[in-house]
Amino acid sequence: NDWLMQFISDVCDVPVLRPEYREMTALGAAALASFGLGWSSPRVWAEREIAGRRFTPKMPKAERAKLRAGWNKALNQVLTR
Repeated sequence: NDWLMQFISDVCDVPVLRPEYREMTALGAAALASFGLGWSSPRVWAEREIAGRRFTPKMPKAERAKLRAGWNKALNQVLTR
């Protein structure tokens, strides 16, 4: 959903693209097969335009740092038990 894609973009501080094409896993498998067979190259696939919605980071740095600190604290509590 839109909220989750924006949240991931904000927390990771990277753009996120949600493609219109829903079967990206199948498309990725097909691309890898085409590389292995020598039918295509990774460069050709990397240069393709992908239609979809782009989410860019909008969260203030201080808020991002606070959320990441909370996440790290939670992980440490779980991993040290």
